[in-house]
Amino acid sequence: MMDWNECKINNWVKEVKAGQELIDSLKIQSNKKFQTAERIITDDISASTKFCDYYDSLRIILEAIALKKGFKIYNHDCLGGFLKEILKLEKEAEEFDKFRIIRNGINYYGQDLSPENANMLIQNLIQLKKEVEEFL
Repeated sequence: MMDWNECKINNWVKEVKAGQELIDSLKIQSNKKFQTAERIITDDISASTKFCDYYDSLRIILEAIALKKGFKIYNHDCLGGFLKEILKLEKEAEEFDKFRIIRNGINYYGQDLSPENANMLIQNLIQLKKEVEEFL
């Protein structure tokens, strides 16, 4: 997980003033990703894709929360730092970072999830999303 100060130094985080309209739009996009993922049957072919869709739903919500707090984050790694340092959610930051690494393994290294593993991870993703949505 990236250190929040390192994220700021490298300009992967910028302080911004975002309007509620953008935050609301991101919430809608997150919900669309979530609803799409819910429609996918988890099997050997779809498990990794379904996990990534749920991950994207969570990531988009985190971006909306960051905007509400006055930050634009340009790096998934820095979302963990945001959770840990700004929202003071250390355990959740570590969990998000685990999800980020799995997603990167799928997207960049061709790794795959079994349906059983995907379902377990997805349940944890959904729970984390519910927890952080309270910040909106």
